[in-house]
Amino acid sequence: MHRIRLLTRIIRLLLTLIPAEHGYKLKEESASYDVSLTDLLDNPPMP
Repeated sequence: MHRIRLLTRIIRLLLTLIPAEHGYKLKEESASYDVSLTDLLDNPPMP
């Protein structure tokens, strides 16, 4: 019973935080790749 009450309390606290974070997104910077086909054919990447 204690575990259920604890989980319920955690869920309620998380639900109150969600509206505060609404509209905030984590975003990675876009990477630019400058690789030509001849470079790939001459020097293939090795795992």
